[in-house]
Amino acid sequence: MRVPNSVEELELSRLFSLLRDLLQDLRTTLQPFYESLLDRLLNIAPRNCAAETLSALLETLSHLFKHLLQLNIGEDESNFSLTWEKLLPVVAKCKSEVQRALAEVWAGVLRRSKKEDRRRIVQTMLNSALETNITDFVSWSLVFTCKVCNIIAHIFMSNSPLHRA
Repeated sequence: MRVPNSVEELELSRLFSLLRDLLQDLRTTLQPFYESLLDRLLNIAPRNCAAETLSALLETLSHLFKHLLQLNIGEDESNFSLTWEKLLPVVAKCKSEVQRALAEVWAGVLRRSKKEDRRRIVQTMLNSALETNITDFVSWSLVFTCKVCNIIAHIFMSNSPLHRA
């Protein structure tokens, strides 16, 4: 990664910050623009961005998935299918460290999904991994999903009366 040296990258970071706030506050208003926002954000991922810009992009994608994708993943599978279809070619074009960072963002989708949705998402991921060159992305997504769940379980159990006994 490199230091942001262009005005464009500094402006992108500011724009991402503004977009994150809008996604949180205006989620239902922005829902019809989900595909357009997703396209624009994913087009930036394969570029050789500065670490600060990439970090802001990943945080914005995380907010997009949290506030717009998760709104109706259970009752309407179309947003998930659309997201997955758009994410696959982008992930395949990215460097391995960017794939790993994207996997950490995607793990948030898995963690927030309901059990039956999560099962379907993981099955789709595994099938895609066999068909395309994204096995590292799928592996890291599953690792990050389990890693965070394990940390949460550890924190919960350390505060549990059963643990103190």
